Amino acid sequence: MKVKPIFLPWRQVVVSDEPCFTGAFYEHENMIKLSTQKWPLNGVFLDIGAHQGIYSTFLQLLAGVEGFVYAFEPHPENLSLLAMNVVPLEGRAPVAIMPFALGRADGTGQMGCWRDHMAASGVHQLITGDIPEYLLPVKIKCLDSIKFPRIDFIKMDVEHWEWEVFCGGLQTILEHRPKILVEIHGEKTNKQITSLCDVYKFSYEDWEATIPAINQINRFLFIT
Repeated sequence: MKVKPIFLPWRQVVVSDEPCFTGAFYEHENMIKLSTQKWPLNGVFLDIGAHQGIYSTFLQLLAGVEGFVYAFEPHPENLSLLAMNVVPLEGRAPVAIMPFALGRADGTGQMGCWRDHMAASGVHQLITGDIPEYLLPVKIKCLDSIKFPRIDFIKMDVEHWEWEVFCGGLQTILEHRPKILVEIHGEKTNKQITSLCDVYKFSYEDWEATIPAINQINRFLFIT
């Protein structure tokens, strides 16, 4: 795997040599909006689908030295870069790397992967109909099986696996009622999650964020 450094506004990171990581403006609209939110000084932040650490390093900054970040990522190549990128800096929160996927129940699954486009990897067993270059067996845990002292924010980008994560983490979400930023893949998933929010009295709004290098607009729900 070829790698390259990129210079984000908050720190330098090392990422795979993919077109989507050209420049420092990967979904920058989300970063700007999240920066305007009020966060506790000792906040706990979850990055579900941490990939190579773009969001995890940003959450380190938001959480501050008294906060904590949990980064969930099952792909071994992504994990190696994630570990390099979340090394603590002065004034930033420490990060615990969780080397497994989240889903509806504890077990194992097949992660569809593409060597030339690792950003498309997801524990989704061909939900999209795409045929991966190879399948990677991964460990899956449900969020409800992990105990947290508190959760203030969840970022979720899991490539069509969003509903599975919600189903496996519903009790945790209801207990802590964190703010959630989830990337939406498909109208069915959007309806499932917004219906859940309506039942449990969460508010939500549509966000969009861009990856200018590949001219891509990603759709999100911001849930409060």
